[in-house]
Amino acid sequence: MPAGSTDYRRQAISGFLRTRRAEIEPDPSWPIVEPGGSRRVPGLRREEVAWKAGVSVDYYVKVEQAKVRPSEPIITAIADALELTGTDAAYLRMLFDPNPPAAVQIPDVVDVDTARYSLEYVGTHLDDVLMTHLLDDELNITTLDDRTRAILFPGHDDRPERFSLLEYIFDDPVSRRVYVDWTEKAREVVGLAHMRLAQGGVSPQLESLIAHLMSRSSAFAHIFKQYRPYTNTVGSWRIRLPDNTTHTSRYVTVSSPTHPALSLVIYRSDAETERSDSAR
Repeated sequence: MPAGSTDYRRQAISGFLRTRRAEIEPDPSWPIVEPGGSRRVPGLRREEVAWKAGVSVDYYVKVEQAKVRPSEPIITAIADALELTGTDAAYLRMLFDPNPPAAVQIPDVVDVDTARYSLEYVGTHLDDVLMTHLLDDELNITTLDDRTRAILFPGHDDRPERFSLLEYIFDDPVSRRVYVDWTEKAREVVGLAHMRLAQGGVSPQLESLIAHLMSRSSAFAHIFKQYRPYTNTVGSWRIRLPDNTTHTSRYVTVSSPTHPALSLVIYRSDAETERSDSAR
């Protein structure tokens, strides 16, 4: 595990670009592709990415090895060559930016407690809410109401007021019961961690936790090395409730305009409820 943000970026650039070019099949019509030629690795070769992006092979190799900092047009060309999504392209730009956007921006006019109170108020004045919680820039979950704690920690008498989302997903077996599609949820959470690391300025505690999970959890290590960033805005998860019924719950993430790293996550219950596992 990288010891700091600079080391993380260097390893992430290499791992990210390698995994993305492995997913792109070359077009046989390209003049650089030899029809019928044997390919020892899946996806594009480095020289094919370089040709598609319009840069020299030597330069692209240095880019992938994080030995040069490409200009914005070259980053765009590489992103287009690898057919990156908007999130992936933004992540790649942050990795090459010596001063990436700060994870937390706190203006003088509004303090963080005021922002937190405002988000909490919104979360408690909505109809048909299944769960709500706050998520901070260190991926800690706070401000859970009684129903949310009961869903996330069914059968636990001692339910925490604050906990790490990473630890919950990878260290607490109950998360596999709560999130029916646990693997996809795990990928989302690791993707959020990648975005935090790319932004830089993470705490030693978060770095230490990631190092711990890299050595302890094979699932975390496998997902982490895929370098798939994620930004949680809207979506849905199947949630198993304490009564053993499964709800498809749609969620939306609302960020504070004054503190973008502090967000309110709202899960709203759909009308349709699936049959309980015990009835299947």
